[in-house]
Amino acid sequence: MSLSGLGGDELNGQAADCRVLLGDLLAEFRFGELIDQLKAWSLLMKRPWILLLSQAFIQLLPIPLRARLTKYAQPEPWINGKFSRRLRLPQHKLGLAQGSQFCLPSKRDWTATLSTLANQMGEDLPALEEKRYPYLDRDLVDFLTAIPMDQLLRPGQRRSLMRRALTGYLPKEVLTRKTKASAGRVFSMLVEKQWPVLEDFFASPLSARVGYIDAPGFRNALCDLKGGNVSASIVDFVRGLTIEFWLRDLARRELIAIPGKEFLPLKMDLAGSQA
Repeated sequence: MSLSGLGGDELNGQAADCRVLLGDLLAEFRFGELIDQLKAWSLLMKRPWILLLSQAFIQLLPIPLRARLTKYAQPEPWINGKFSRRLRLPQHKLGLAQGSQFCLPSKRDWTATLSTLANQMGEDLPALEEKRYPYLDRDLVDFLTAIPMDQLLRPGQRRSLMRRALTGYLPKEVLTRKTKASAGRVFSMLVEKQWPVLEDFFASPLSARVGYIDAPGFRNALCDLKGGNVSASIVDFVRGLTIEFWLRDLARRELIAIPGKEFLPLKMDLAGSQA
């Protein structure tokens, strides 16, 4: 049996956005607390408080308007523009299943977070080893999604509630550490190891021919990843790679017809071999 940390960041406030908290205070007309929070977050993030206030106000707008005004909702530059507009990708990045527009921003944010976690759980492959998810315990999830957001998210305090709850149980060095392991380097190393194959592979990608991605933009993103520049949208990028593998496999088995020369699927392993 193994334990998984899936949901730890999302449910303990590590991935929370202070603008959502500020949006709650603005929606509930708690202007005194709003001013205090604006000052604290402005000093911490070194951004003008008027900018944070405007971004908090955007949290109260309908999804189509927020998608236009929110930078992180914009699709990656390597995604085909027509494809993005047809599927309304900015709205999807904000999360269509965020509940009613009249809900507090934090409630809509929780709905989107739980939906994302559910999708990740659905992508897990069957395994012989039993895996447990302590952070996804139903009672814990119900508790964390019901308490005020400022219990989880406080200026300069990562996982605020969790750290306060474990005071006296963990050594101070562990409780106050600021570093966190990241899997981003793994992707960079894999791309660097497989670079000759990938460079040839994406010289004429099928996903560009069918209008899913912009080939030059995708190659530029691939070069950035090879150089160690891991973007926040690495998950979307990996899915872009997966779509290309999938299309080539379908074309090889003649399940789809794509104009041009035939493509064979590329199978690679972590050891760098090509099948």
